[in-house]
Formats: sequence, C-alpha cells, structure tokens
Amino acid sequence: MSAADAAGRSGVSLPTYRKIETGDPSVSLGVFVSALRELGLLGNLRSALEPESDRGAAAFEIDRLPQRVSRRRP
Repeated sequence: MSAADAAGRSGVSLPTYRKIETGDPSVSLGVFVSALRELGLLGNLRSALEPESDRGAAAFEIDRLPQRVSRRRP
C-alpha cells in the first residue's frame, strides 16, 4: 500500500501521514490512533500500553521502592 493510499484510508493528508511515519510529536494522539485503527494496527497500540510491556516504567517503579522496610512496633 502506498503512503497516499494509507493517508486516504486514515482520513489524513499525505504530509500528516508522513509526520506519523517519522514520529513527529506535533501529530495529535487522536489522528495517530485514527490512522492505526484504519490500518488495522490499533491492537499493537493496546499491547504497547500494557504495563507489563513497559520495562522502563517497571524499572523506574522498582527504583522508587524503599530500600529498607521498618518493622512495626507492637
């Protein structure tokens, strides 16, 4: 499928579609999601957003855990 065809199916202009392809941050999330839906790739976004697939965030959360845990006193 050509970029022009993909842009047409996604309902965006060719320049906007090119921005999506290159990861331009100026493209709105709604336009990006719309393009993924029209191209049948929305499931990939869902998978990418699952917490277990974000190792960087998991490592960040682990680093935020306290190093020592104090015991409760009776």
